[in-house]
This record gives sequence, structure tokens and C-alpha cells, in this order.
Amino acid sequence: MEGDMTMNLFTHYRQRENHCTNVLLNLLAMNEAILLKPFLEKLIPGAKKLVLKDVRFLLFTENPPAEIKPFEYVIGVAPFLRKKTQEETIPNPGSIPDAWILGQNFTLQFEFKVTGALNNAQSAAHREKLPNAQEVEITWKQVGKALRGLQAEGTTKWLIDQFCEVIADLESPRPASGMPKQIISHRKAQPNEPFFVISGNKRLGKYNIENVSPGAQERKLLTNGIGIQESRRWIQKYIQSNEEPGIYLTEDNVVIDCCIDPDSRIESWNRWRLGSY
Repeated sequence: MEGDMTMNLFTHYRQRENHCTNVLLNLLAMNEAILLKPFLEKLIPGAKKLVLKDVRFLLFTENPPAEIKPFEYVIGVAPFLRKKTQEETIPNPGSIPDAWILGQNFTLQFEFKVTGALNNAQSAAHREKLPNAQEVEITWKQVGKALRGLQAEGTTKWLIDQFCEVIADLESPRPASGMPKQIISHRKAQPNEPFFVISGNKRLGKYNIENVSPGAQERKLLTNGIGIQESRRWIQKYIQSNEEPGIYLTEDNVVIDCCIDPDSRIESWNRWRLGSY
């Protein structure tokens, strides 16, 4: 598999998400993966049928194994579970799973999040890599409980206890999880609805704001170089000062925005009411 990365418990990743992924998989790989099956049995239906022979652990590898296995799972771990939606999600083509665990009769694919919930576009992309897989979504609280319930001793138990301390805040996250309280929905814009596009990220340090009108073929750039905290306040002032504010609103004075990270092309849709910022 292309892009396989050697696991090492002492490798430090700047991003907390990657760091937690690395440490957890190293813990599960210890002592010939003796803890892996009892850990999975606490979290995944049907885990008792997995044959732990010739197990391989892979980090940040894009391509799935060529061989189809009898048991395949796409597993997502996040502080919060996603809210169910009936909307079709467009997969993010550049998404790479955080980890894979391969065994004699199974393939497990993992995606970890340390804030909020799983991203729908990212999850859809991962499902395409294992189209027949069973999808399982769990929280860090469940992970912590499963780890603490393992029959481990000595150094192994000490390492597990240390890791559980690291993820303690992920097990009991604040309800807001960093999401602005003004957001009332994550439903994407429909063909007849206007919306704004906020594009940028921390690396760039600035964000562009564009407007898309129903039926428009192109986005209209409104401003650039603005900070993320000011973006929605800027949009609100822009609408309120416009001679025809209604052309930017949906029912009940709701504004729709789509946040895009140009590095990963991940989209996040948000709805909020005019006057809430």
C-alpha cells in the first residue's frame, strides 16, 4: 500500500488528532496486538468473528487493500455523534483515512476527530474506499471506557492509564465544542437559495467572502483578507446595509454560508438568523 507510515509510540505529531491516532494504534499493537480483539469487542458488533492473524497497522494511508475481506468496517471516532440527515453528501476526494488495521479476515478503517463530530463529506469519501463496509460511529467516551475495561497489567496498563488522561477532555467535551451558538442548522443550500462562501484557513491567516445567487454560474467576490471571527459579522452588516437585503436571505431571515478550507476542499454548511451576530 502506498504511503504506509511506520508506527512509533514516541513519534510526536503537531496536530492533536494525528498524535492521538498514533498513540492509540501503538497501544493496540503492543504484545502482538493482544488487546486489539477485546478492545474491538467492546465497540464493534461482530468483532468476535475477527481472526487476528498477520495483523497490520497502517497510519495515514490513502489506498485500501486490494483484497476484499469478509468483515470490513469504517469506524469514526469523535467527541460527539453526528445528527442524522437525509441529505446527499458529496465526498471529499482528497480525504485520507487516519488509520487502517488489517487482519486475516477483516479490514478496519479509522477516522478520528478531536473536536465536534465527524465530517459528512470526509466520511462519504472513506465509505467509497470500502463500499461494502459496515459503518460504526463511536465517541471518545466509549473509547476511554473500553480501554479502562481491558485486562492489562504492568507497563501496558500504565500506558493505557496515561493515554486515558490525555483524552479525558475528549470524553467529556463541552456541548458547544467550539461551534458558535448562533448556528441553527447545517443544512446545505438548495438550488433556489442564496448563500455566502467563506474560504480560508489558519495557514493562510485570512478568509475571502463570496456570494452565490440562485442560478448564478459564478461566485461574486465581496471582500478578502478578513479574519474568521469577523466573517459572519461582516456578512450581517453587508446584508443590513444593502438596499435589497431580501435577496441574500431565505425564510425567517436566515443566512446560509458555506465554509471551505482550500487546502482540503472540505465544506461545512451553516444556517443562522440575521441579527444573531
